[in-house]
Order: sequence, then structure tokens, then C-alpha cells
Amino acid sequence: MAPPLRPGAAHVLREDACWLGLFLLGLVGFYAATWARWPLLTADSARELWVPFAVLQGATLYQDFHYLYGPVAPWTLAGLLAAFGERLEVLYVASWLQLAAIGSLLYGVARQLLPPRRSAVVLLLFVSHLALGRDLRGYVWPYAFAATFGVALGLTLLLALLRHRATGRHRWLAAAGLAWGWSLVTKLEYGAAATGLVVLHLALQAWQLRRPPAWRDLLVVATPAALAAGTVAAAVLAQVPLAAVVESVWPTKLMALWDSGGRWAGTPATWRANLGWLALDVVVLLAIAASPLRGGVTPQRHLPGWLGLLLAVGAAGVAASPARLTHFLAEGHRTWLSPSFLLAAAVLGRALTRLWQGEDDAERSHAWTLVSAYTLLVAARTVAHGLNDYTPYQAPVALLLWVALATTWLPRVLGTEAPSRLRLALWAVLLGALIGRHVVDLRAAYGGPHRWVEGPVGGVWNPEAIASPFAATQAELHRLLRPGERFVAGPVEMSFYLMLGQPTPVREAQLFRGYLTTAEEEEAFIRRLAQARVRYVVFSTYGEANLRFGRDYMPRLAAWLRGACRHVATHGGAPYAITIYETPFGWPR
Repeated sequence: MAPPLRPGAAHVLREDACWLGLFLLGLVGFYAATWARWPLLTADSARELWVPFAVLQGATLYQDFHYLYGPVAPWTLAGLLAAFGERLEVLYVASWLQLAAIGSLLYGVARQLLPPRRSAVVLLLFVSHLALGRDLRGYVWPYAFAATFGVALGLTLLLALLRHRATGRHRWLAAAGLAWGWSLVTKLEYGAAATGLVVLHLALQAWQLRRPPAWRDLLVVATPAALAAGTVAAAVLAQVPLAAVVESVWPTKLMALWDSGGRWAGTPATWRANLGWLALDVVVLLAIAASPLRGGVTPQRHLPGWLGLLLAVGAAGVAASPARLTHFLAEGHRTWLSPSFLLAAAVLGRALTRLWQGEDDAERSHAWTLVSAYTLLVAARTVAHGLNDYTPYQAPVALLLWVALATTWLPRVLGTEAPSRLRLALWAVLLGALIGRHVVDLRAAYGGPHRWVEGPVGGVWNPEAIASPFAATQAELHRLLRPGERFVAGPVEMSFYLMLGQPTPVREAQLFRGYLTTAEEEEAFIRRLAQARVRYVVFSTYGEANLRFGRDYMPRLAAWLRGACRHVATHGGAPYAITIYETPFGWPR
């Protein structure tokens, strides 16, 4: 095996700077072309519009409104608003900076194991396939900044541990400790994955160096982690009781609904599908690698047998559900996500085997162990339940595995040194299959008629179907609301509070399935509306294709709105409409 690849030589550093410079310039171009089109006024990204401003204006996380994640992301964004002005443009620039940091960190991790051009392919696939989508499908304005902050901290941790293994310098271990600590108070799954990765790294260090656990190493990594996490936790608990924090970040009823069989595929069926997809993907790559692109490049004698076996497995996976073939053809750019976890398990097993057998290049095997283990750790929920909307936030490190498979491991299995034309063909398949389809997705997300919607702190461009009813409702509320009167918006339109410059009068800033799950809770919520003198309740048809307000969740609240409240206006229609109800509460007219 080749010696570890590390940046260092002047020409290599220049090439690294070139690739990173192109990446940053490309991001500048994309942001300029799609400026302010990333946040939606509904869905999860609406929450991310409002929460930093609410925190800046004095609202307390977990106490004044429910918040599902740790405080690091909203506090950081609120701090930027305090420093540079209460404008949405500040958050837009912050989103560029966090995406630039994630891409640069991913390239840095890739460079610990791959040469510059292959690391650039990893970065390009990340940008084209994961980074630029909208809401749940991208990092530009994510469904939760806690997720993208978690990705950045996870990559920082992984890079620091890899550099510690390569150099033995404790400053890298201290940096890993800081990333670990902040991960714990940013988003739960990233904190759990960070903990597992640190334990694995220290255990491998002790094993490979044939000595007991290094207490100094443990102290170097654990001390900054404890300080980072402890400081943030203490600041939260100084304002909010622990019970309120747990209730907010660990909503058991909401999580039970997310984990139900109707939401994600069950484990056995998911793993059968994964095996089928993995076989199909590998068959395609093997077929290309075996092509006689240049004289003297021929497959090994046993290759037809392997191809036959893989084709049989892939055919069985598709035959189990013929609709999967249609799905593969329609959304082939996403199918690598689920089998990535099987590939990661295979790489992890091989890397640990090499370490156990004491083969040469223990440093590289250690590195592949950390990369593949982190791929599995950070996506534990997806590994168990199958592909879901949140998988792209857990998958960027898996790109290293696919690029290495296509450009290094498969050619080695085929007994060839992978001539340049063969490498180009493999890269062309990766880039063409993933980027080509995603370009279509980006045009669908950001193209078409958009409308500008503005509030006291700036505005956004949204698709006409969302922006028109939202703007009409915003204008109606401006006309109706008198000084001191309040309104409540749902199920996820917290953006109304931002665009009208009002605080939320209730903790349930999000009124979606999983909250107010019993008639008693709904009655108590109605009483809180009366206590807060809420004059209007605004409800949209967001998500009604699958989950209808009043039918699938909160039937008592819906019946009260339609029976005890006065219908004021409805703006919009299918697929998105917003209705304003006037409550019996508030100041007399």
C-alpha cells in the first residue's frame, strides 16, 4: 500500500489552494445567482429564520418556546446579529461562511487519505449533490442550523483526530476536544457520534502502540470538551430548569411518531433494499472498470463470476419491489446514500482486520477506521431505519468511500494500475450520474416565478405559490392587529412572527403533529391563548397532503377554531393556503 498522503510540498499546497479557491469562487457565484431564495417561509427553514432574532430580542430557548436542539447554533447566529446588525443579510452571509467552512473541512479530511484531484472530486460531489438544495435538501439554508453546525464540528473533530494520529501533537487532540464538547450541546446525534469516535481513536492508539490507555491523552481531549460543553450547559441551566430543557429537546411523543412504521421503512426491508442497491452500484462501477479502454487492460479471469453474482443480488433486490427500479431511474442521484452505510461497514471491517493482523501502514488503516466508523456513528438512526430526508446531513464523509472505491480499490481488485483513461471514465460516471440529475433539481428549486416578501429585518424570495398567500396574510394581519394584540401562527409558520415583528405568545411556536397530542393538552393550550389575550390564530395547509390539521393531529383545537372562532379570511389555495381566525379573546372592539 502506498505511503500516507499528506499535504506539504509546495506544488501540492498550490494545488490544494487552487481547488479550495475554485470551490469558494463557485459558492460566491451560486449565492449571487440565488440570493435570498434559500429560506422558505414555511417548513423547518422558517423556524431558522425566526429563532436567532427571537433570541436576540430576549426570548429564552426552551422556556419561552420549544426548541429541539442545543443552543450553540442560535446563540452564535444571534451573536452575529448583535455584532453586525439585525438584518437577514447577516444570516445570509453566515450561511455562506458555514458552508464554506464545511466544504473546506471535508476537503481537509479527504486530503489525509486521497491526493488533491480525488479530494477535489469529493468536494465537487458534496457541492453538487448535498450542499445547494433547499430546506431539507441542502446546506445553504438548512432545515436546522444545528445540523450544519453539527456537520462542521464533526468534520473538525475527524480532521483533528487524523492529524493527531499522523503527528502525535497534543494540540490536535485539544482541538478535537473542543469540537467534541460543542457537538454535545449542538445536536444530540452529532454529540453521540463524536463521543464514539473519540473513544474509538483513543482505544486504537492504545492498541497500536501496545501500551495501556494514555491518561494524558484522555485528559488533553476530555478537559476542553468538558469546559466547552459545561460552560454552555451552565449558561442554559442558569436561565431554564433542567426539566424544561429535557421536555423541549427530547419530546418523547414527537420522537415516537417519527420512529413509527408509517414514517420510515422497517429495518429488515431496508437492509434488503440496501443490498440490492449496493449490488447495482458496484456492478456499474465494475463494468466500467473492466472495459478494455486501452490495450492490455483486461479483467481478471474471475471477474465474470463476480459480475454474475452481483447482478443476481441486484436483480433480487429490484425484483423484491419492482417500483424500486422506477425510483432508481427517477432519483438515481440519491440512491448512493443508503448503500453508503454498507460500504462503510465493509471498509471498517477491512481496516480493523489490517490493524489486527499488523499489516504495514497502520496509520492509513487507522484513518480509514475513523472515517468509516464516523460514517456509521453519525447516521445510526438512518442505518437502523433507512433513507430519510435527514440523511444528506449525515452523509458527506461517505463520499470519500465512494471516490476511493471508484478510483483506487476497484482498479486494484481488477489487477490494473488504473490507466488515466480508465480513471477519467470512472470519474466521468461519478460526476455525470450525480451532478447531472442534481442540476435538474436545483433548477426546479430555484427557478420558476418567485415573489419578494419583506419584513422589518429584510426579505426573502419565495415561490409564488407560497409567497402570494403569505404576503396577503401578512398584509391582512398588519391591518387587523392593534397595538398590544397578539396572534399565533401554525403549524410551522414562525416566519410570521419575524415578518410582523412580533414575539410568540405561547411556548408551542411550532404546532405540528407530535405536539398537543391529547384533548387535555389541547384544552390547556386554548386556556393559554385566553391568558395571553391572543386575538388571531393563523393556520396554513402545510403538509396536508399527508397530515391534515384537525384530522391527523390536534382535532380539538381545529374544532374550536371552526366552532368558537370567527373566520376572517383565507388566502391562497391548493397546494398552500392560509386561514385567519379571530378568537373570542383580546381587547374589545
